[in-house]
Amino acid sequence: MHTGQETVASAGDRPPSLTDSLYSYPFRVFHLLLLLLSLAMLSLGILIHAGSPPDWSYFGDSYPHWFPPGRWGMWHIVGGTLLLGVYIPGFLYYMYRTRSRPRPAGRALWHWLLWTTLGVLCLSGVFLMNDWGPAGLYRYWRYLHLIGGVLLLPIALIGHVYKAWSLSWRSWLRSFDPITRPQGSLLALLLLPGLAAGLFLTINNLVNPNPRRVLVVPRVDEVPDDLWNLDWDARRPLRVRLTNGVGFRGGVTEMRLRAFHDGEELFVRADWDDEAEQYNLFPWRRTADGWERLTGNIENYEDKMSMVFPIEPSTRFERLGCAHSCHLGGGRVYGYKSSPVLLDVWHWKRARTQTVGQVDDQYWTTGDYRERGQAGRRNEPAEAGGYEMNAVRGAQHPAYLPDPDGPPSPPGVILKDLAIDYSPDAAGEIPEGAIIPGLVVAPFVGDRGDVRSLARFAEGRWHLIIRRKLATGSPYDVRFEPGGEYPFAAAAFDHTRFRHAYHYGTYRMHLEP
Repeated sequence: MHTGQETVASAGDRPPSLTDSLYSYPFRVFHLLLLLLSLAMLSLGILIHAGSPPDWSYFGDSYPHWFPPGRWGMWHIVGGTLLLGVYIPGFLYYMYRTRSRPRPAGRALWHWLLWTTLGVLCLSGVFLMNDWGPAGLYRYWRYLHLIGGVLLLPIALIGHVYKAWSLSWRSWLRSFDPITRPQGSLLALLLLPGLAAGLFLTINNLVNPNPRRVLVVPRVDEVPDDLWNLDWDARRPLRVRLTNGVGFRGGVTEMRLRAFHDGEELFVRADWDDEAEQYNLFPWRRTADGWERLTGNIENYEDKMSMVFPIEPSTRFERLGCAHSCHLGGGRVYGYKSSPVLLDVWHWKRARTQTVGQVDDQYWTTGDYRERGQAGRRNEPAEAGGYEMNAVRGAQHPAYLPDPDGPPSPPGVILKDLAIDYSPDAAGEIPEGAIIPGLVVAPFVGDRGDVRSLARFAEGRWHLIIRRKLATGSPYDVRFEPGGEYPFAAAAFDHTRFRHAYHYGTYRMHLEP
């Protein structure tokens, strides 16, 4: 990007070079940095867009397998931070140079189009990264970010091609030369401190956690038998805005978190908006000709919620959250997980775990996109229990049916103790059009069952209480201690397998002594 030209006098007996006579040293440094960062951000933006929800992405419902895998979300955040750090001093330098050196009208218009487009990208990126302003504005910031990204390349190309044609390509290339520097230039001496100051101001959010993102967990002396009777309303909730989720209105929902501890256990309450409760997971429908399996990762899927904690201190997770652990690639919709430190994952599932009052206690570790199945996701050990799909490989009918002589199971599942093996005689008693759950469940026994839950859905909102011992003794669980502070991330799934709503960065949970 051109931020102005100037003639620089030589210092001492050194004859001025052609580079010095056309472009100042600060201009060339800013010009090169803005070019490299803009190209990198545009490339990363395309990769991230390819993995976006289908109603937003032009690449469909899956990240193309021929696109490279990587932590593109994380690098987009880091690159955007650096771009903003260069943009601020670069724009100030441009204003300083053009104050006394007016440009031709056409060139000045082109410069302002470039600065404005870059400014829109930086500003909208900051708003998308942070939960600023009303939630309804999120979609407009996202559109603004997309428009800026689409316009930046043609605006820059048109102006630079014209400039190279009018000057010569060799002279144009010298505008990116960061090596040749005129001696004795005061502006050159001020460049590095000014650039460092701009970078410091913009990365400060990555270095110092936002105090508004802390969930304070007070200590209580007594815990009622009914956890709904804890004094939740006395606590001001931590509001976590979750975005880019399929199913939620505009892709956005707000999760409100409150928590208590009694020195032995931690109690976390999460409330979030959801238009409808969904508990079916690939159920069966009785037809005149037999059975039909109702599939689809959105149409016939359960509601879910998750929280993620690093088990060991992790500076990368503390600064970047799940953006550091979530990768795009391998043709997977949401990629795969990989973390150099173990991450404790509490994965609440409306049908598979809530029907037995539990949260699926899992963890993430180092993963590879070529790995089949979980791809970095792991289940904690379980001695017994758990859930299984109600299906038989190679057969077009359920593996189990509800016991007609037993009590009913919770919606969406058949409890293992209330299931009978499939038989043609038992199936013959089921009327056409009846729905048979696609899951058979039993409580986890062992590490995987350490996290328990209560949940209810009312008036378009989920209310969930999670409880767990502060220290379980499992190597796969984060150990909480009164007085400690723990980074975490959260997500909500609106009857979708992968396309959950999420947030950028991390939040922190502080347990009062």
